[in-house]
Amino acid sequence: MNATLEKEIATLSLDEKRRLIDELWRQVEPVDDDGIAPEVLTQLERRADAYEAYPIGGITLEQFEEKHIREE
Repeated sequence: MNATLEKEIATLSLDEKRRLIDELWRQVEPVDDDGIAPEVLTQLERRADAYEAYPIGGITLEQFEEKHIREE
């Protein structure tokens, strides 16, 4: 990053810096209209398809939390 840009960023308020970070992140990590990154959406769809194909293989959120809370 060039020195001029760094100096300009240093003069921004905290709120402006947060908005800048949000904007930069949107440019780096593209998302769909729902705010979900394409690779995350693909993974969620794959998991939903797997569950629909074999619903007995899954567990409820409560079962997951119970198992993992006990293990901690």
